[in-house]
Amino acid sequence: MRTKYTPVGINTGSPCHDFYVYEWYICETEEIFYVGKGRGDRYKEYHSNNLYAEQIRKLFNTDIKIIKDNLSEEDAIQLETDEIVRIKMHTPYILTNVATPYGIPNAWSKSKTTPKLEFEKAPVLYTTDVEEHYFKMSSKSFSTINLNKLGGLAFYEYNREINETINNAIYNGNYQKYYAETLQLLKKHNVKIFSSQYAKSISGWIICGE
Repeated sequence: MRTKYTPVGINTGSPCHDFYVYEWYICETEEIFYVGKGRGDRYKEYHSNNLYAEQIRKLFNTDIKIIKDNLSEEDAIQLETDEIVRIKMHTPYILTNVATPYGIPNAWSKSKTTPKLEFEKAPVLYTTDVEEHYFKMSSKSFSTINLNKLGGLAFYEYNREINETINNAIYNGNYQKYYAETLQLLKKHNVKIFSSQYAKSISGWIICGE
């Protein structure tokens, strides 16, 4: 049965019917960690666009399963999409796929154990479900800032705008107030503020938001 989700991937319009859908899995546990489509030897090639999957292939004994072959490109895209949705929605397996249908978490999504945002408290350096499950990583707090060791700083703001959820949860909707207070504190300690985050003399960055 085909899913209602928007298909993953771009249809190039190829008239060939030699496409297939494959899955990479861990032999010992039979966990599927990647779903893909391809032609020729794609199923066994190095995937430079998915380093999570490649790291798993180095750490574990893995194998490959062809789900279905001799498909048109359109059918292969649809089957790949269906398999991603099925695995994400109906199995405990954690996929490393970066491209997933809209509404389906991808490999970069925060792990379910990531602490919730708290007022006047910096977010953690979060991990993903993939990192937590396969590589045994966990979220970490930011290091304490020592003003005596700061010579030059740059503010790093994602898209120069703070996400509304971040602004409300951490800054109580008043991000600019905290931004101004931080600048005032740094100038009081004669810390040079660089306008570019890529300046050669920078000793650190202040990450604003997530």
